[in-house]
Amino acid sequence: MNYDGFLEIVRQEAGIEREQADQISCSTLNLLAQRISKGEAEDLARRLPEPLRPCMEHRGPHATFHADVFLRRIEHELHSDQTTAERVARAVLTALWLSVGSKEYDDMRSELPKDFLPLLESAEATALRLRTRPSPPFVGGLGVDEFVARVAERAGLTQDRARKATEAVLEVLAMRVTDGQIEDLKPFIPPELHDPLNLGEQLSGGRALPMPIEQFLDEIARREGEGVTREQAAQHARAVFAVLHEAVGEKEFRDTAAQLPLDYSSLLDAARTGTSVGVGRAPGGTVAAAGAPSQPPDFIGPLDADEFVGRVAERAHLDPGRAARATDAVLEALALRITAGQVEDLKPFIPPELRGPLDRGVERSRGRARRMDLQHFLEEIAALEGPGVTEEEAASHARAVFPVLYEVVGEKEFRDTVAQLPAEYERLLPQEAKPRR
Repeated sequence: MNYDGFLEIVRQEAGIEREQADQISCSTLNLLAQRISKGEAEDLARRLPEPLRPCMEHRGPHATFHADVFLRRIEHELHSDQTTAERVARAVLTALWLSVGSKEYDDMRSELPKDFLPLLESAEATALRLRTRPSPPFVGGLGVDEFVARVAERAGLTQDRARKATEAVLEVLAMRVTDGQIEDLKPFIPPELHDPLNLGEQLSGGRALPMPIEQFLDEIARREGEGVTREQAAQHARAVFAVLHEAVGEKEFRDTAAQLPLDYSSLLDAARTGTSVGVGRAPGGTVAAAGAPSQPPDFIGPLDADEFVGRVAERAHLDPGRAARATDAVLEALALRITAGQVEDLKPFIPPELRGPLDRGVERSRGRARRMDLQHFLEEIAALEGPGVTEEEAASHARAVFPVLYEVVGEKEFRDTVAQLPAEYERLLPQEAKPRR
């Protein structure tokens, strides 16, 4: 678990702000360090995120306080009441269990008085609840043994080492992409490998934590254990991604890769160029051969072009001609900003008469999702609409088009689209479609 994940659990479970979670986590861990042996405190510290390790240092005499004093000290630190102190203590202990695991947690428990047990057991139950979610029905083509065996073969690892590497990569991946995308992958991933996905989702709060590739690899290496280098972590990630591609199919792998920065391409290229894809039964699990002519997808959307534009006109208070230009401009700018693969996923729901702007956007960006902050995006819409359109008007028109797009493509495809947009774009999205941050 990384530092942000630890604090996020404390914040969520205690119902406090992040800054307060930072301070109270350290002081609570230090109280525990005073109450247990130096050796046990050092064992716990080694498994904690690095910024929290100094919190487990205690140079004074071994303390002998009981649970009521422990909680009173937290209450004093918070300037709050006993109920809040208990909730915060339970939240920190929950994050501690998830960080250090059951064995070290039990070793710590054995050194604490019995009156700590209700608090410790409640925190453990919460941690287990957070780690355990009902698994969706498994529809994939690879069982856990075959999945891990393919990773072992690609990475040159033993079966045990490959299992550990697979779990590490999946956990960190689940921290880096949205929880919605992870939920889309799960039916094609063996249920025995869902625990690391669940933990990664919990650590990130489902928010797709920003993570440079160096940090991504360091997180994998740390989870695999001492002695694993960043270079080895990269090799293991490449192997896991290749097998993941084989297991979940082209569409879901593409949707996942679309949420990763360009510098992750060194980890993804081998999977993208592999020939054994589509083992999973995901829709769109095969990819057309390079150079094959693409056929326009069948239209399955609920609105024809006139109804689509009519709803935009109603929302933006425009005449039909202006609404049509605004719709074309927003769709073309959007196709510039997201990957060609995601545009193709949207097309079956978009009336054929409105697909031209999407094709132009993809052609202009070459399908590579141009980097555009919100201001640049609005400037692009205004320019496409024509002279005299302001950024404020472009924003108003985008706020009209996006809800209609949400209505026609559905929650999943809209969510996959939004996952490729920066957080500042949220001001353009309908409230019901805004991601959890």
